This record gives sequence, C-alpha cells and structure tokens, in this order.
Amino acid sequence: MISMQSTKPFQNTGESSVFALLAAVSCYDDGINTDLPSGRADLELMRNSLKMGLRIPEDHIRSMGENGRVTVRGFARALGEFSSLSRDEDIFLLYFSGHGSHDCLLFSDGAVAFDDLSGILSKMAPKAKVLILDCCHAGAAPLPSDKRPGFEGVIDDFAGRGAAVLASSAPDELSYMDPGGEISLYTGAVCAAMLSRRKVRAGMLSLFDLSESIRENMAVLNRARDKEMVQHPYFRSGMGGTLFFRVSDDRPYQPGGIHLKGNGYELLSVKSLSTGNTRRFAAFLVTDTQMPLHRIREITEEISEKIRNLEIAADEHEAERLRGTAASVIWCYFGCSRRDMLGHNYYVRSIYAWDEEQRQVHYRADSGWTLAGGVCIWKNPSYDLIRAMESPSEDAEAYCLEIKKLLALVLSQAEQFISALNECMNGVLDLAEFRRQFREWYREVYRVFIRITDTPAPPDALKEWSLAVLDLAGWVPDMAVLMEEDSVYDDKTAFFLAKQAARHYYLSIEKLREIENRMKVQS
Repeated sequence: MISMQSTKPFQNTGESSVFALLAAVSCYDDGINTDLPSGRADLELMRNSLKMGLRIPEDHIRSMGENGRVTVRGFARALGEFSSLSRDEDIFLLYFSGHGSHDCLLFSDGAVAFDDLSGILSKMAPKAKVLILDCCHAGAAPLPSDKRPGFEGVIDDFAGRGAAVLASSAPDELSYMDPGGEISLYTGAVCAAMLSRRKVRAGMLSLFDLSESIRENMAVLNRARDKEMVQHPYFRSGMGGTLFFRVSDDRPYQPGGIHLKGNGYELLSVKSLSTGNTRRFAAFLVTDTQMPLHRIREITEEISEKIRNLEIAADEHEAERLRGTAASVIWCYFGCSRRDMLGHNYYVRSIYAWDEEQRQVHYRADSGWTLAGGVCIWKNPSYDLIRAMESPSEDAEAYCLEIKKLLALVLSQAEQFISALNECMNGVLDLAEFRRQFREWYREVYRVFIRITDTPAPPDALKEWSLAVLDLAGWVPDMAVLMEEDSVYDDKTAFFLAKQAARHYYLSIEKLREIENRMKVQS
C-alpha cells in the first residue's frame, strides 16, 4: 500500500504553478539495504518547508513513504499523475530521500535508473524540473535533458526553462543523517535554505541563491564532522537563466512620487538621494526647448519649493528615519524629451540648497558650473552632439532583429560560463582548467559587448528594452573576473565576484522578461 499525503485534486489557477512530489523510502525488501529511520521526518520537514518557505500550496504537494514504503510502480504512477495534470508554464519539483547507487535510486522493491528517470522527466510538460536528491552518490544523477533551451527571440521562452539537480553528495561520496539520526543531513540544509530570508529580494528567491544557501549550510555542517563523513553538495543547471520563487508578499518599496506641469516644463519624477539624517532629492524635468539660464534658475526654485516637503524615500527605513524632515538640497535634471531621461542625457543640471552650509558643500563656480542667484547651474556642452549621435533607427524591426541576434550570443556565453562555474564549485573542474577552457571566451565576450554598445540608437518605443539588454550584457564581462590571470583578486574573492555578477545577470533577465511582457500587453 502506498501512502499518498494530500489526495485532494490539484487546483490549477491558470497561472504558472509549482507542483512537488516527495518520496522518502525507509523500508527495503531486498535484505541488502538497511532500513532508514529518517524517512517520515524528512517528509514532514520538506513538506512544511515547501509550504512555508517556497509557498507551494498544500494541494500541489504529494508525498509518498509515510509508512516507510515506496514501490517502483507507485512512484511511476505518481509521476504519471503529475505529468497529466501539469502544463508547459508550470514548475515540477521532485524530492527523493533514501538509498542510492552510482546509477540509480533504490525503492522498497527495486531500482529506478538515473537515465530512465531522466527520460521520463524530459517528456513531462512543465517548463522547469528541479530534482532534490538526498541519497548516497546523488551527484552522479544527470540532468533530465542535456539540451539547454536556446534563445529564439522571446526571453519568456528562455528564462527558467530546463532542468536542475540539487544533489546531497558527490558521485563517490555517501550521504549521512544528522548526529541525532532523526533527519537526513542534506534535507535539513535544504529546508533551512528554503525557510531563510537572507537571500530573498523583493519577495523572490532564485534557485541560484537557494543552491548557494544550501552549499553554505553544508559547509557549516561539514566543519563539525569527521573528515571521513563530510559530503559535498552538487548543483547543476541546464536552465535558461534561473527560476524565481515568490516566497513572500514583500514588494519593492514604492517611494511615492509627483507629476507636475508648469509653464514650458513637465516634472516627470522625483528620486531620493538622502544620506544619513539629511533628506535630498533629484527632480527630472522635460522642457519644450532648451531653456536659458535665467529660466532654469526660476524653474529650479519653483520646483524645489513645491517638492521640498514630499515624503519620498528609497526604502522603509529611510522613510521612517526622515519622517517630517524637509529636503535641504535638490538636484534638477533637464532634458528635452523622455528619451533624454531614459538615456541620462541632460542639457542642464542645477542644484538648489537652502542653507549656506549645504551650499558650501555642493555649489561650485568652475568646470562649467555657473552661480545664478541662489542656484548653481551646469550646462552640458556635449548634449547636442550626443542627441545627434543618438538619432534613433527608423527601422524598428531591423533594429530589434540585430539586437536579438547579439542577445542570443550574450545569453549563450553567460550560460556556458555559469555552468562551468557550478562545476568548479562542485569540485569537478579545477580553476586552472576552467581558465584554460574559457580563455578565448573571455576575449569574445568583450567583442560581443562592444558590438552591442556600437549599435545604432534604438527607436523611442524600444529605448527601455534596449537599455535592459545592455544592462544584462554588461554583467557577462563582469563574470570574467576569474579569467584575468593578472587579477589583483585572490581566488576566493574572484569566485565571490563572479557569483555576484551571475546573480545580477539573472536579475537582469527577469527585468527584461517583465519589460517584454509589459510591451506585449501594451501592443
């Protein structure tokens, strides 16, 4: 008899959903493999962590092994249920706790070969499959598909598609229980990572960050164990980008804002530049034409008085700290179009400070700056040249096609690097070999990035999208810090910086995906 926790039918909401199948095998019939005492506790801990940590609905989770037994047939039947009910946009998570060998998972009455499991999962509908394997030799498990998704022109069809494996130990290592023998050591590390909010950003936890937290947790556990009993977790991913789990209702702090129209100008937004206990703002204005300096002074004073007492802050902590405080300094940035605002090309910048102390700090009368009454103004001598150079492409379709070709190269380069970086972290690839393999990659990355920066200016409708592509592409050269043989960084610092760049690369993919989805809705 197979115990299946939660037999309530799946509730499909029409949106992307996460489904999880948990199998913990404690009892074995072959007389060779010893029974395991941790199965029931592993199931309970993992199920609660998925619900409370990754916020997977309870009716999207099936667990097998409450009574200690999981048969091959019962496991296959459960996979079939998920396969029939899940869809292309969904995510499937498979957790296994039990005995394992170099080429298979061991169930109560038999074995399932890694290759067979990989083949089954590859045929399932969900766009993403994540395997969490807590068994001996788990690192020998291959990815369910050897083919990483390619970029075909739509980031949503690339990001978060594919498979990943989180394994408890290297192919030649055993996996152990915690010192009390109540739960599996790796399962505890995984669940602690799911429940932690240390790497959560804007309510989201990425699979990449989850794997890093697991690795960090296992490193701490290993330090407290005998050298003969340490286990090194593996993480392999064949996904495009990474997955993001919505783990809380926290959203990016909304700083508030204001929109004003005046005589010949429009105030588009106000941003906090506050520091310490001093409130400071930046105001961004579009004018009908390039205003003369006396008019810039008038507008700066007028705008500054109107926005000085706004309660705008970068985050909740700043909002609380500066509540009721008026701004002491305001910077105004002037452009002639929204395009100037997106491209940060301003024909004039001005500063207005209320007291003499702040003016001593921020005002200057050199390097192009002019004092006009109580306002300090700087005129940009390159503004017209930059606008001329940024004459937008008239063929939006051709521009978009060219950028997407370059973006495909960038994504391919980044995924190759991160895949190898993971193998370095797994201990499969040493740093010297890593650098040798990616020496030419290092040069090509910079060539592609320069090609992107040399493309014509985008049409206005594609400006935001184009800047997001450029931001994404910029993180790939930053990953290459490990390749610099004369680097001032030691290996540990270089690994840290490369992982930070990879993390920002994933966030940039997510930002680009959101922009493209918004553009799709608007069109």
